[in-house]
Amino acid sequence: MDDAQPVVVNRRPDIAEATRVLSPIVLQRLNIIAYLVICALIGFIAGAAGATLLSKPAADAVTDWFFIIVGAFFIVGPSLLIVNTVRRRLASSIKDQPDVVTFSTTGIDTRRRDASAHYDWAAVVTGRTVPEGLILQIHRATAFISRREFDSDQDFERTLSFFRSALGPRFKG
Repeated sequence: MDDAQPVVVNRRPDIAEATRVLSPIVLQRLNIIAYLVICALIGFIAGAAGATLLSKPAADAVTDWFFIIVGAFFIVGPSLLIVNTVRRRLASSIKDQPDVVTFSTTGIDTRRRDASAHYDWAAVVTGRTVPEGLILQIHRATAFISRREFDSDQDFERTLSFFRSALGPRFKG
């Protein structure tokens, strides 16, 4: 089969899989890391205050445990909230995902029942593979296409060859 032949992918997005793949990427962004560090510091300070107050002879157990619980929330809660936000945003955007994506030497075509678009390879900022599939960034939007959405492993490999030749060092995989 000719490598220049376009690869057509009929989308069947899975929100749970996309959340598993994209959440670690979101958690690696610098602004998210800064937010998590600030929340963790607040959590440690509140927890330490609660533990210190709890060790005093005239301790008020309710107030002291309250500080410890608030501290634990600030340590654990924000990362769970971020993952939940990623899942919710994916769930709301999946309905806007194209029904069909076509990869070719000229770029990426998307087609839905009510709209279609073409993206030249120059519009693709980065692309990379993960064990579950392909992550690409077009302008400021990030998309995940699962390996299982391709008809065959050969189609997936041909798509990767399009990315390698069009993006060069901007493609990891």
